[in-house]
Amino acid sequence: GTYRFLASCDDGVRISVDGRLVVDAWQKQSLPNTRTGEITLSEGQHTVVVEYFEQGGEASAHVWWERRDSVSGWRGLYYDNPNLVGGPALARDDPEINFDWGVGPPVDWMLDDDFSIRWTRTVTFDPGYYIFKVQSDDGMRLWLDGSLVMNKWRPMEGELHYLDGVYLEGPHELVVEYFERTGHARIHFWWDRSTPWGVMPCASDPTLDPWHTEFFANPNLEGPPAMTRVDTALDYDWGLGAPAPGLPSDGFSVRWTQPLYFSAGRYRFITTTDDGVRLWVDGRLLIDAWQPMRGTRAAVAYLEEGVHEVRMEYFERSGAAMARLTWHPTTPSPQRPTPASPAHPPDPPWGLPLR
Repeated sequence: GTYRFLASCDDGVRISVDGRLVVDAWQKQSLPNTRTGEITLSEGQHTVVVEYFEQGGEASAHVWWERRDSVSGWRGLYYDNPNLVGGPALARDDPEINFDWGVGPPVDWMLDDDFSIRWTRTVTFDPGYYIFKVQSDDGMRLWLDGSLVMNKWRPMEGELHYLDGVYLEGPHELVVEYFERTGHARIHFWWDRSTPWGVMPCASDPTLDPWHTEFFANPNLEGPPAMTRVDTALDYDWGLGAPAPGLPSDGFSVRWTQPLYFSAGRYRFITTTDDGVRLWVDGRLLIDAWQPMRGTRAAVAYLEEGVHEVRMEYFERSGAAMARLTWHPTTPSPQRPTPASPAHPPDPPWGLPLR
């Protein structure tokens, strides 16, 4: 059958089964992050090798596995501490993340307070943009394909938070982490389809330029650009092909620059790329993921009203190539969209109004 191997470590870890690398997280981590990998095994004995290193600070290593075809919906790991430390006290399948425990425990024999939960699920998404929403008491984190995209790891009282403008297609791994400190305990997590601001051409000021795009025939933005052009949106999926005639399908890089008008406020910028990306606003580096990868990164910045220069740099190492940039204000409209799928709670969740 198919087995999922999980490792929650501080710092790096590698797991091999019969000489095949299943989990590769050989890097320093500022907090324990569960990494997973799947492998199909025949019946019988198999050799499992776990390698681990500690860089500095706290040290922890927890490895376990489960039969993948036995998991339906979310796989929930329940811990009897607020920090997801050690082995789980309970492992079970949850059809959705839609819980309101009141002032009681998630199960009768656990504590009312100071517990934590990690839910993991692989979801196949139709191509498009999505908004992820969570309402929790207390803290939560959302990981998308191993990248931390929402971090509200603090005591909260039913606040509603969201991450908008994430482009997804095909299977992606979602990990939701939650802790309860004291008092009321609840968490609701769901998603809807969305149309983010940043994929639309900037029409708020027709005097502003479109994206100034520079293509380089190397992965390091070195030398003069091999090609320049203007684009109305930063939204590309080249697949295994080249980004433009005369350019290689691998080992290229791109720089986009555009002056954009923003009203005063806080904005969340979201990149979805394969491979590396850097994003600047007015010369300030907001996102720095200059490494081979496929995933989503997000950063928040406060902008005064007026025109601000947005610059994104990207490189493609090998394989599939894609690059997208979206953004939206972090203060949403008070109107809650009609859900597009049954991934949301059946009743309106508790908590504060959307703000």
